[in-house]
Order: sequence, then C-alpha cells, then structure tokens
Amino acid sequence: MEESSNHVGVLVVHGLGAQDAGETVGKLLGGLKRVEPNLVVEDAAAGKPVTVGGQNLRFYEVYWADLLRGDKTFGSFQMTELQGLSWFPWFNFLRGSYTTGDYSVFRVLWWSVLLPLVSFLIFLGYHGASFIAQVVGGRNRKRNNGEIANASSVGAVLRKIVGRTNRYTLVDKTLDEFAGDVFNYVNSAADAFHRQGKEPPVPEHMLGVHAQIIQRFYDQLLQAHSDGCESIQVVSHSLGTVVTYHALTGFGFDENRADRNVVRVAAAKVQHLYTIGCPLEKIRFFWPRLISGQSMVGETRISWDNFVSWFDPVAGVVRRFREWGHVDNHRLLGGGFVRGHVVYERSPVFLRVFTRGLCGRALLVQRTVGERLKNFLVLVGETLLAPVGIILVLALGVVVLGITITMTPFLLSFLFRPFVSAETLGPLQDKASLVIAIMMVSVLLFSPSVRASRVHRRHWVKTKFVPRSEPRE
Repeated sequence: MEESSNHVGVLVVHGLGAQDAGETVGKLLGGLKRVEPNLVVEDAAAGKPVTVGGQNLRFYEVYWADLLRGDKTFGSFQMTELQGLSWFPWFNFLRGSYTTGDYSVFRVLWWSVLLPLVSFLIFLGYHGASFIAQVVGGRNRKRNNGEIANASSVGAVLRKIVGRTNRYTLVDKTLDEFAGDVFNYVNSAADAFHRQGKEPPVPEHMLGVHAQIIQRFYDQLLQAHSDGCESIQVVSHSLGTVVTYHALTGFGFDENRADRNVVRVAAAKVQHLYTIGCPLEKIRFFWPRLISGQSMVGETRISWDNFVSWFDPVAGVVRRFREWGHVDNHRLLGGGFVRGHVVYERSPVFLRVFTRGLCGRALLVQRTVGERLKNFLVLVGETLLAPVGIILVLALGVVVLGITITMTPFLLSFLFRPFVSAETLGPLQDKASLVIAIMMVSVLLFSPSVRASRVHRRHWVKTKFVPRSEPRE
C-alpha cells in the first residue's frame, strides 16, 4: 500500500455503442503513446502500474456495454419515442420543469418549433436509409411487431410500401445499439419506459440497467481506492459522461447501502474530470429531472475539462454545471461529421490538457507533415461526403412518402373510371393527392405531441419523478 500511495488512478468510462472490454482504455493509451513512446500499452490495459511523464498511474475501465449489447437491445429504438421527444422542451417549459433562468422563452420556443421539423426529416431519412439497407439485405426477423401490426400509422404504411415487414437491417441494428442505448439508460434511470397498444413490452433486464451501470462505476472507483491511489481522475466519453455525472452526484444513490461511507470516501478522491463528446447539456434540455445539481462529495472542488469537436453532433459546451466549480471548455478539430465523435483521444489539444492534469506538465504531440495532411484530407472528405449521404437518404425518404401519397388516390380512381371521364378524374386525383399529402405531413408533425404529452405528464413532471436507487434482480 505504501509503495503505491503516490499512484493516480484513472477511471475510463466508455460511451454508447457495442464496445468491447478494454477497447476504450486501449484507445486512450494509444493516444498517450503519442506523447510517451516508451509506454507499454498492454501492461496499462491489464491494470498494472505504468509511468507517464514521471507520474505513476493505474488505469481502470468502467465497462458496461455488455448490459446493452446484441440481442439484449433488440427493438430498443422506436421512432415514435424519438418523435415524441422533440416535443419535450415545450412540455418542460409549460409544466415548470426548467430551473428559473436556465433557458430564455425565445430559446425554448425556437427549439419547440425546430425540433418537430428535424424529427420529421429524421423520419424521412430513416425510411430512406432503410430502403437502401433493404436492397443490401437483412436478417429475416421482425424489427417491431407492434409497429408493423399497427396499420393505421403512417409509419406502418411506409414500411409496407418499401417491404420492411420482416427484415432486420444494419440500420435497425445500429439504431438499437447506439440511439437505443440512450433511451434504455434514460428510461431506466427514471422508471420512464412507456409502451402502449401493440408496442412490444420493455424487456425485464432493461428495467434496472441504469443502476447496474452506476454500480460498475462504483466498483472501479472502490478498486482504485483499495489499490491505494492517492487521487483519482476520470475520463469519460459520450453517454459515459452522463454515467460519471450521475455517479458523482449520487443520482438515485441508496443511502441504506452497507458501503455508502466508503463509496463517499473514494468519490472524494476524484480531483479531475475530462469529458469528451459530452451530451450533458442536451440531457438537461430534454430531461431536466435527470440533473440533480447536487454532489455526493460535498464541497469538494473538482477540476473539469470538457472537449468539444466542431463537427461532433453529440458533444456540447458545458455551461450550466457548477456542482464542483468552473468548467473549462476546449474546442478542437478532430475528424469530420463521421469520426468527429470518436477521435478525441488522439487530439493534441486533449493530450496536452490531459497530461498536464496527470503529470503537472503538458506533454506535446509531435505531428509529422504527412499526419497533418492525412488529418486534413479526412476532415475535408467527411465534411463533404456527409451532406451528400444525408441528402441521398432524405431524397429516398421523400420518394417513399411521395409514393404513399399518390398511391391511395390512384387506386381509388379505379372505382370511378367507368363512370367519370379522364379529364374530370385527373384533376380530382391531383387534389386528392394534395389533401392526403397535407394530412400525412400534419400527422407526422403533430401526432407525436399527443403521445409526448401523456408520457411527459406521467414520468417527467417534478411531482411524479422518483429515480431508481437499486438494480432489479
């Protein structure tokens, strides 16, 4: 214990997606190897003490992807849930869920208008991408029995037109394992799962997944404390930043647990946070009741550096989190629209700040001209190609919607063709298509607000919110 008393423990918390054990620690160590070429990555990943910049370190991975991976996540993502979420800021505002002064009226109104439009475009893009995936092929497995069986929904009509009644494609798998992680985590944290009609029930193992993930964080925190680490620093990515925040603020913490005191002592050793690809501001905007504004370590000051890539759609500048003091935000260029969320660990900006926090002095990355050129080409390529891909899937989605709109009056016209001339029937068919188009777009834009209002009132208003403190067996 005395030999390792000057070690700094580094907890590494991965983000959403199908991560492998050790993958995130490996990426971080790969970045550190750029400034410490003699670093033995294998030893560090295995939990052995290593030295970086003269400082003794121990790395601990908070691994939780196995709880939300593979068949466990099947059917996790529901488009109806995403569409309903676009109305949450409006209901948060109406029902007093926001803290006074957090958001201006103009800001809330602006996003309340913009988000339903964005969700409509996502809906079109989803069906456009699904059409491409159908051409490539997929497993003969129904994605969502409830949605497919509900023939009255516009989404079901679109799915049937493009033949999406029995294929589980790469698009479905990706959404289940990435976007589905967010909904599973958030809904489990607040007991906010909501299913209605013929929608599939929530799997039992998803109900307590939030508490299990937080416990994984505490397990590694206690391990670092047990190993005699003098202080602890935390590097968290993406959804892992929310996990870290919940663990250190004691969100849903069970005050009756036997090890509550030692957990608090270990948490008090945390001296520095590094958040990369951090969505905390977005979490606060949509689900303000998930942000407690407390700290389980009392008045302890924690240095907090937040890193935001210009092209990362998930990350955001942290402005409204002052539980442990001032947050230093750092802007950087890394990757484009595709890789911007996953390349922080190799950024010279991140490594400079990270090594200064670990070692007391910044270790600089020496980049070659070839490396700079490669990074520039990747940035430009992704920046140019991403809009092209988005436009393509949106265009296909519009085509699918257009087919849906024109098909109905065209088929109905067969009933009247023996009795009505083509000159009269043509304009009527065009007018009918226009009416159907207006009705369908209106339904897609505004019908999610009905579900959103019901879900929000049931789970997210202040008087109804009770966070889960223990995982379910």
